[in-house]
Parts: sequence; structure tokens; C-alpha cells
Amino acid sequence: MLIARLSPRTRKRLGFVLVALFLAGTALYWTVRTSVSPFFHLEALWRDAPLARMRPQEFEAQVAHDLRELGGLRDGMARLSAEVGRLAATLPRDAGALTPEERRRLRELWLAFLDHQIGLDSLKPFYQAFPGVSRWSGAKDNWRHARAFAIAYLIHLMQIDESRAFVDAFLGRKDYENFLDEEVAAAGVPAGSYARLKLRAIHVQTFAEVHLLQKYHEGLRRSHYGPYLAAEPAAPDAWVPAAIDERAPRVKAWYAERGLASFATNTRDVVTEDLFEHWFPVQKEVSEWMGDTKVTRRAALITEEQTRGMQAVLEPGDILIERRNWYLSNVGLPGFWPHAALYLGSYTELAAYFDADPETRAWCAAAGSDGALELLARRGPDAAEAFRQEAFGHPARVIEAVSEGVLFSSLEHSCAADYVAALRPRLPRLDKFKAVAAAFGHWGKPYDFNFDFLTDDGIVCSELVYKAYRPDTDKRGLTLELSESLGRKVFPANEFVGVFRRELDAGNRQLDFVYFLQGIERERRAVVSSARALWESYTRPKWCILQK
Repeated sequence: MLIARLSPRTRKRLGFVLVALFLAGTALYWTVRTSVSPFFHLEALWRDAPLARMRPQEFEAQVAHDLRELGGLRDGMARLSAEVGRLAATLPRDAGALTPEERRRLRELWLAFLDHQIGLDSLKPFYQAFPGVSRWSGAKDNWRHARAFAIAYLIHLMQIDESRAFVDAFLGRKDYENFLDEEVAAAGVPAGSYARLKLRAIHVQTFAEVHLLQKYHEGLRRSHYGPYLAAEPAAPDAWVPAAIDERAPRVKAWYAERGLASFATNTRDVVTEDLFEHWFPVQKEVSEWMGDTKVTRRAALITEEQTRGMQAVLEPGDILIERRNWYLSNVGLPGFWPHAALYLGSYTELAAYFDADPETRAWCAAAGSDGALELLARRGPDAAEAFRQEAFGHPARVIEAVSEGVLFSSLEHSCAADYVAALRPRLPRLDKFKAVAAAFGHWGKPYDFNFDFLTDDGIVCSELVYKAYRPDTDKRGLTLELSESLGRKVFPANEFVGVFRRELDAGNRQLDFVYFLQGIERERRAVVSSARALWESYTRPKWCILQK
């Protein structure tokens, strides 16, 4: 052989040359490959994720929904950060000197902050699968890749950026750290939550992730964001790249102040399967379970057949209370039950129910209308017409406030949940009809992500039901006391169950038990349950994992 004829010195030199070529080729491969995408080794891992398999129209609907949620979380966290800064400036040096009101206020802000962090955690997993969508296979796909990356990166930045308020205010103040680290069993918050925040928010690994993600974001600017934004300037996520550009320098400057910017960044060490992990879970099991379940899109525990069984005993004016284990609503408000809605029955069922009542029929006639539907149509023709239409493939039977605003929904869609209960106000039909008419008056209003019950320009879910049944000069209603949360007057959906619980054995109770479908997470099903079980659910933590 030719090599055998070479001298030992030549063979040695040739070996050095071959090794050098191999190392150079490897370095060139990594340089080129990571410049194209530093996430290439994650492509196969995420190729079968829901993000990659989703049809374009489904993806657009998902983005529109999630960006409404993200906007609400963004605004809520901004308010929280400002409030933390104001409160921290007035607190005594020693946490032991806190007044009861100061303790309540600080605890309330901390729990709301954790609530928002879990909200962000629930949105991120779906979009972190962006490596599974090809960056080069066509305009729509490469746009989806870039858009999903941008949303995931913005969420990551938001979690860090909004953590600054609590870290800067209390880091190193041991007595305050100990106070925030206390377990809050009623809220499902374990001991050590502030310590976990410190560890993740100012960890060198987190800084390295941001460094890498920012480089990739800058690389996508001309090749992907530019063409996409030029073609779709009104897209629901069009504001995301600019939001990244606003937050990233702030986070980078904060890390520089903390001394993290001096650490070298090795992208091959940073890019692991755990990139974009649930970096700040309040309960690790809850956060991972919610995120993973939302990504895999598991079906609701309550089936349509069970919903139809419940429908058979419902009456117009009933109050529906709902919970989705994998879904967020009313972030920042307490309680196991996060959503409330008002049952109407179908167009014809509502008319039959109220027109059969002589008192209601006489009241409508005095108002110049021949029956309930005509009165509703005269007061709000657009709302009445919307109610006539099908909603999500079934007759509209529910009015509710969701992130899209106040709208009519089918019972099947509204109750595609894991827990649903129905409570019936102990009121005459006429007063229930007046409550329904009041709810119709809010149709079409936007969702109130500020959760302010004292304003009417936006409506949150429990607010819609609360205001529908608010007593008036000519209407008997429900006596429901507002509570204060983060300086706002609110009535959380959970409190409908609270009223039922407190008044269950009272002779003058306001709400009767109608139905309860209770989820059993570990068995992936729901069962018909009792009034006692509903009574017990009131005190469960919002992020309870007992049902797993």
C-alpha cells in the first residue's frame, strides 16, 4: 500500500494533517450549522409536536387566543411590578415590624405574581416546539417557526423581566425572604418559592439561555420577521418582536448589574432538551402537568354525553361554575373555580320558560313586547340575532365572558371542562329574566383583563353573572359581597360556591344545588357528584393537584 511505503516521519505528519482536517471540518460543520440554527439537534425531538402538525388555520386561531391571554398577563404583571415597587419603598426595614395590613398586602402581591408566572408557564410549552417546524420549507412554515420562537422567547423574557421587582426589593433581606418563602397551603404554594425565584432568575444558565436566544432573534429579524410583518401587519402577534426588543436590553442590563454578563457563553452547553424549561414553577408537578397537558391537547374530562345529561335538568338563569385543570382564567384572583357563566337555554327554550310565567309575560307586555324574545330583540337586536345563531356547532345556550369578549356559546363548548357545577338562584322567574336581560346588555363587550368590577367598559366572567344578578330598584337579585384583590373590588367565580357553602343550611339561602360533574384526573374521566362534594371544593387551592 502507498501509506506503507511512507517513512514513519511522513506517516506521522500525515496523521497530524488528517486529525487537523477532521477537527477543522467538525468546527466548520458546527459553525455553519449553528449559524443556520443552534437548535438543529432538537428538530427531530419536536417534529411530531402539535405545533408542527397543526393546520395553518388552527395555528392562527391558537395564536390569536394565546396572544390575548399573553396581553392580559403582560398588563397584569406590569401592574404588579409597579405595585411591588411602591409597597417595598414604604415597608419597614425588618419584616418583623410589618403591620397585619402590610403582611396581607405583601402576601397578596406575591401570590398574584406566582399566579401570573404559572400563567406564562402554561403558554410557553406549545411554542417552544418551534425547532420542529422547518425554517426553510416555505413562507408559511418558516414564518410559523419564527413566530413560535418569538412568542416563546418573549414569554421567557417576561418571566425574568417581571421578576426584577421582587428580586431587587427583597434579595438579601433575610427576614423578608423568609416571609416570602413560607408555605401558603390554602393557595397551593409550597415553602421555598422565593428561593426558587432567586435561583432561576439570576442563574448563569438563565443568562446564557437569554444570550443565545437573543442572538437567534437578531438573526431572524431580516430573513423572517421583516417579510412576515410586511405581509401581515395586523396579525395578533405583530407586536411580539418589538416587545422582545424592548425587554431584552432591560434584562441584559440587569444581568450586567448582577455580574452575570462576565460569564462566557458556550451555545453547545446551553442548547439542551431542557431549553425553555418550566423555570419557575410554584408547584413543579402542577406547572409541568398543566404545560404538558396543554401541549398534547388532552380532551376535557367531561364528555358531551355528560353535558347533555346535565342539560336535561338546567333552567334559564342557572349559574354555571367551571374549571379546566389545564387552562387559565382569572389569573390573579383566588379560588379553585376560575370561571362562571350564565345558562340561557336555546332560543326556543328560553322563550318557552319565561313566556310560561304569567308575571314575566305581563311585565313584557307592559314594556310593549309580546313575550321575552321580542323584548330582548327590541333592547338589543344585534345580541338577539347572535343568540339565534349556532355557536361552535350547536345551539347557543350560554352567555359568558372569555378572553375573546362577552359572547354566546353552546353548552357543549362552554362545558368542555374538567369540573362543572350548576347553581340555581332562588328567585321568581321574572327576576331571573331581568338578570338574563341585563347579561344581554353586556354582549359584545371586551374581556376586562384588569378585573375591575367598578367599570362597565370591559367584563370578566364572574363580573357578568354578578352584574346580571345585582339587585335594582325593580329587581330582586342576589346579595353578593365584593372583596378586595390588589386594590380592586372583585367577586371571584369561586365565591359563588362560597355563597352556596356558607348558606347551605340556612333557611334563607340564595342558591340551590342543581348538578355537579367532578373530574378525576388520574382516571381521565368525570363523574356525577354531590352537593357535599361541591361544598368541599370551595377550599381547594387554585393549583390543587389532589385530583391527579
